[in-house]
Amino acid sequence: MKSLAIRSTCILTLVIAATAFAQVQTTTVAIMKDGKKFDKKEVVVKGKVEDYKRKTSKKGTKYTSFKVSDGGKFLNVYMKDHLPKDLKDGQMVEVRGIYKVEKKVGTMTFKNEIEISAVKGKKYGVKVLPAAVKK
Repeated sequence: MKSLAIRSTCILTLVIAATAFAQVQTTTVAIMKDGKKFDKKEVVVKGKVEDYKRKTSKKGTKYTSFKVSDGGKFLNVYMKDHLPKDLKDGQMVEVRGIYKVEKKVGTMTFKNEIEISAVKGKKYGVKVLPAAVKK
């Protein structure tokens, strides 16, 4: 009987932990409305690419940044390294990564950003969505 109670408690703990770290499918509008709710959580957002940049810093660090928008709101997207294939402004994408209301790097502050840099065991990144069919 005691063994069953311990097993039940362990299973419940695992379910709660998995739920806490689960990704959240959402929109840029929802995140901008209540950013603290999504802060430091894994999110998945679909939207249009704007202001795509593939750069290398003065120190030689490669990075990619762009904005993803839907409904007139946008979020900044950042990735350490370059994407294997460049994106184009106007393309529809699905972005998966960690959202932060604010991130400080040295003297710079970045707001409303989804970090999509590679993390072992995670499927962070960008997926290009098929273009909408015009009727």
